[in-house]
Amino acid sequence: MDMWFMEGSQVSNFKKILAGAVFAATATVVATAASAAVIVTSTNGPDALPLPAGQTVLLDFESGPYPLSVLSGNYSIQTGGLPNQYAAPWQDLTNFIVVPATGSPSPQSATIHVGSLISGPVHTFSFYWGSNDQFNEVRLHTAGGTTIIPGSGSGQQGLPQTNQRYNFTLSGLDTQLVGIELYSNGKAFEADDFAFKSGVPEPATWAMMIMGFGGVGSMVRSARRKQAAMFA
Repeated sequence: MDMWFMEGSQVSNFKKILAGAVFAATATVVATAASAAVIVTSTNGPDALPLPAGQTVLLDFESGPYPLSVLSGNYSIQTGGLPNQYAAPWQDLTNFIVVPATGSPSPQSATIHVGSLISGPVHTFSFYWGSNDQFNEVRLHTAGGTTIIPGSGSGQQGLPQTNQRYNFTLSGLDTQLVGIELYSNGKAFEADDFAFKSGVPEPATWAMMIMGFGGVGSMVRSARRKQAAMFA
């Protein structure tokens, strides 16, 4: 599994940074929990279950066409491949999204409008990214701004290293994920099976909630003692 850590910012283009060890990556996350951040990990294809913990596929491109409120931009839904145009992510036999649409000039992009798929904060999401190359970018539009994750593969259509499930872990304002933009400056961005995990508070949020419940309990006990003293 490959792992990268990225600080959140208004508009940034991040190079991949090798974490070196799971411990180092975890320490980095804890150190920056108060600010927006994006951690990117990837698992070599072919894509297979299980999904990252707690995630459910919400967009698999099998039930289109999709309204503009869900998916917009320059794209097509395909199966298989077309020489010099697009190719299915390695060993993917189902429908997948292609950006730009067949025969369309580049650069082009398509956007998944996350609010139409899931409500509440998004803590993690993932998708299967086919034939990853430097002409592709993922642009995350959140309440914290826009984070750009550039592709860096060679574009090979049949290699595990260039056909991977990418997993994104969000924190801070980035959990308010508005849109996932798939950008291509060439032929083509291919992706499938977008899975999301939502509605789980971060550890710091849980701690604040527990402290809050404790404070409310103390207030109730104090009020009861005062009432008892008044009627004694």
